[in-house]
Amino acid sequence: MALQVGTTYSIEVTEASITLNQNMTCSTSFKVTETDGGTYTLVNGTVTFTWDSDGSTDSGSIVGSQITLTDDGTVLIFRK
Repeated sequence: MALQVGTTYSIEVTEASITLNQNMTCSTSFKVTETDGGTYTLVNGTVTFTWDSDGSTDSGSIVGSQITLTDDGTVLIFRK
């Protein structure tokens, strides 16, 4: 299942399951790919991303070929 919102944002569920247990409990699991577009600014090694889907921003730094990004308190590191 895929959901396209606007021209740059989409969510695709690539796998999903639900488990029903004999004791009347249950659980679900989803694997999701989320894609968003936007713009960025780069000033003195500080990068700020502005996302098309909701106008929110995330910031981080670029040092060499590594981007360190903080997203809602989670630190993500991307290396080329």
